[in-house]
Amino acid sequence: LEGLASRYDEDWPKVFAAYNAGPGAVARWTASMPSAETDEFVEGILYRETRIYVKKVLFNWSLYHRIYGPSSLKEAFSQEPTGNEPG
Repeated sequence: LEGLASRYDEDWPKVFAAYNAGPGAVARWTASMPSAETDEFVEGILYRETRIYVKKVLFNWSLYHRIYGPSSLKEAFSQEPTGNEPG
């Protein structure tokens, strides 16, 4: 994810879409709607599976932030396991 985050300047819907559908698909969607707002971009994702995936990831990310407080996604993914994780 770090490479995709860098490639898309942490534009997370595009990062998640590229992770799921590939950078080529995101390049096509971005070219077809260059000035789209975030919600327009997500709704304009032509692959149903990817559109649903991006919505679910964004929804769960927002829930995570409500529960655990704000932090960047980079911080969340870069933390080393402590051994105290549930499961």
